[in-house]
Amino acid sequence: MQNLINIKTKNINGELIQTVNARDLHAFLEIGKDFTTWIKDRIKQYGFAENQDYIIVENLSSPKSGSANSRQQVLKEYAISLNMAKELSMVERNEKGKQARQYFECERRILQPSLPGNYIEALEALVISEKEKAVITDQRDQALRTKSQISRTREASAMGKLSVATRKNRELTERLGESFKHATITAVKNATGKEYKFAPLRRWCRENQVEATEVPDIRYGQVKSWPAESWLQVYGINLKSLFANSQRIH
Repeated sequence: MQNLINIKTKNINGELIQTVNARDLHAFLEIGKDFTTWIKDRIKQYGFAENQDYIIVENLSSPKSGSANSRQQVLKEYAISLNMAKELSMVERNEKGKQARQYFECERRILQPSLPGNYIEALEALVISEKEKAVITDQRDQALRTKSQISRTREASAMGKLSVATRKNRELTERLGESFKHATITAVKNATGKEYKFAPLRRWCRENQVEATEVPDIRYGQVKSWPAESWLQVYGINLKSLFANSQRIH
């Protein structure tokens, strides 16, 4: 893009900043209002701050040829930052403003240092950048692996606890005389609400050479827990069906 408006480096508040002369910008934008009124109105309207967005430089102007007044005049020149110049161009909302805004943006990118000062520094900066990326990637992957491992460990632990609890519950149930394999008279009575005699069960076991098991009982110390087949043959009770939905342990 051609050099539409001169850009100069100025010291604003102790910092070297690329600036343009607001009077040159005013001329390029073809503003109908006189320069002094225009720049003061824009500064007030958009809150630009002196020694931050612009500085004022006083220059002596030569008297105009043929003028009766031969005295030099003091002109106030406004050196404005590229950002301020872009904003002033934008608010004009015309083709000239668009051209100026694009020009300032291109110049800003060209003038803004984006690479180290030499080839060695550029390579060092690239190595540092790649190392930082590698560290970040490794940390992310490690976090994902840790999360996955914790998830698997928790799942295995939960399954293990469930398996142990299930096994202990089944063993306890069988010891107390309520299971699909054996059942005490008390357990079947509590499940059905009916009375049963042990003699027919004992007789069937003797005839079929089947042994009943002994289980703990708080009243008698030990009681017989009769085989499922004996309950089925003697009383027509299927222990599996009877205890399938039972929530109680006797």
